[in-house]
Amino acid sequence: MTDLPGIGHNQRPPDPIGRMRDLIATANRWSAERPAITDSEMAGVAQELLKQLRDNRADLETAMKAAREPLDLAVAAIRVKYRDPLELIGIAITLMREKLAPWLNREQDRLDAEATERAQQARDAAAQSDAARETASQSGTVEDELAAQRAEQQLAEARRSATKPVGRARVRGDLSDRASSLRVTHFAVVVDEEKALRSYGKEPSVRAAALIVATRLASALARETKGDPKHCPAGFEFRRKEMAS
Repeated sequence: MTDLPGIGHNQRPPDPIGRMRDLIATANRWSAERPAITDSEMAGVAQELLKQLRDNRADLETAMKAAREPLDLAVAAIRVKYRDPLELIGIAITLMREKLAPWLNREQDRLDAEATERAQQARDAAAQSDAARETASQSGTVEDELAAQRAEQQLAEARRSATKPVGRARVRGDLSDRASSLRVTHFAVVVDEEKALRSYGKEPSVRAAALIVATRLASALARETKGDPKHCPAGFEFRRKEMAS
């Protein structure tokens, strides 16, 4: 039972990653060659391996922290340097958006009104075309037939104009490479918690998220009550798992 890595038994090695590889190799041999611990000597060696694994984990964490420290300090300095400028520019962007919004709203109202006017013109053209065709049918004159055909042409043009999509209000300065426009965002807010939960209570993602939180709360209660089944919430079962410390 002397297959534990010998170096570093009483002192930490300088290379925790190399040490990790040795320990993992030993743990793999234990898993393959010793399906069960059968005596106190084997248990003692297993406990020593467990201790060395824990020590190596601490060494790895310490080494990682030391390697990260200069980078963390540099990142912290960068964050301090750019924190106020970014916040200031963000406030300025919001200010200018608020300044532009009323003008863009008025421009959008104008575009919407033009679209409404085009639709009305198409309806008027349809009525005029119907009237002209009716007159031509009753009179049978060439002049009235020409008037009816002209009215139908005007109706076709009016309908093409009316079916054009409503434009979006946009503005772009001479030195800008992109335009600003109104952006509509739709979102929901909770106004009745119980009704909101009922609305999505059967949604799998909602149920999964709720069960994660509920399991966390029930597990905390199990630890607090030491697994006393009298305190177990409905739908749960307290269980225990034993591991070497």
